[in-house]
Amino acid sequence: LPHLQVVRWELNREREELHRFDIGLMPMPNDEWAQGKCGFKALLYMSVGIPVVASSVGVNGDMVRDGMNGFLATTEETWVNRLSQLIEDRSLRDRMGQAGRAIIEEDYSLKVNAPRLLRVLQNVHQDGRRH
Repeated sequence: LPHLQVVRWELNREREELHRFDIGLMPMPNDEWAQGKCGFKALLYMSVGIPVVASSVGVNGDMVRDGMNGFLATTEETWVNRLSQLIEDRSLRDRMGQAGRAIIEEDYSLKVNAPRLLRVLQNVHQDGRRH
């Protein structure tokens, strides 16, 4: 493939490399193994404001809000159509990327989830003291 660039993953360069992306891809087979996987890759793309095109498998349907922060695809034709839309429309990519970033901040950020975790731990501690 003439436009394929393989980049070795390095933690200290991951964010920089992700910012070079225009679209985040998350193709997965619709099988039992994939059904149980976390949608971390979709979250990672959204965290840096990249629209996502993902297989409609497992939790992807909860994380990728089709038409809002990315697209869900099930067939080859859908993949081609959705990628074509995003490739041809920069403003759509920007809007979807911003929507994805907002979802991360509202639902998945440390700022939101640290207090939730603290409440859970406090409740477990309190329940343990009662027994």
